[in-house]
Amino acid sequence: MKNFLLSFLCLLTATEAAAQSKYRSSLQDYYLANSIDNNRFWKRFSIAGGLHFIPGTADLHFMGFADSSYIDTAISATIKAKQSYAFYVGSYFPIALMSDKSMLVAEVELMASVSKLTYDSIPIAAKTNISAPTDVYKIGIPISLEYRSGADVLLSKEAKSMFSLGAGFNFCIINSNDYDRVTPLRALPFVKAELGFFAGIGFKIRGVYYFGNSDYNYTINYNVAHSGGDQLISKFRGSNGFNLTLVLMPFSVNWSH
Repeated sequence: MKNFLLSFLCLLTATEAAAQSKYRSSLQDYYLANSIDNNRFWKRFSIAGGLHFIPGTADLHFMGFADSSYIDTAISATIKAKQSYAFYVGSYFPIALMSDKSMLVAEVELMASVSKLTYDSIPIAAKTNISAPTDVYKIGIPISLEYRSGADVLLSKEAKSMFSLGAGFNFCIINSNDYDRVTPLRALPFVKAELGFFAGIGFKIRGVYYFGNSDYNYTINYNVAHSGGDQLISKFRGSNGFNLTLVLMPFSVNWSH
């Protein structure tokens, strides 16, 4: 009798576990089917804008007259990215449900950044300082694999908080004055993280870090010392940059209650 009861309890436990597993599997299948089959592209759509940072150096070679003396000198200066901004628009596509509130997704965006790379004016003679900033533009398509959880997975106003962590490549083009020395087409690896809330509209703070370094611009400027016969060769190089942006999900006002 004792053995029978033990066997019965084991069978009952196994049956209950199988039922719970089947229920959970069915629930996940339901959520995943809803996420993929329904047209929810716009509810996941986001726009972002913020600051872009590019630490680096400028290698300068000045040749010409300054203060009535001929000067031929090489200088290295730390660059600063001024009036430097990054912008993103895009949406994500579900790949697999990790839990009832989290997903593995692929995000595809269109991005652009603009930066004015400059440095403090450099004295090359007693009465002469030089400076020659350059503009850098980047247009790309970042594609990332991400773990997401919270409101923008459920598309629910009640969930409130949102979190995502991912990595990918930005397939982009960068401007230059000399494409023989600077490669315009690049695939920049990056990592990103987002933290956000729903408060009337879905919003998040996003950080994106691009790995590696790049040559940005190779320029030749004339008459920078106002002597009429000088030239300044500048090579700008530095980090691929990182940015901090505010992300808004404008169609989150149509999320469910």
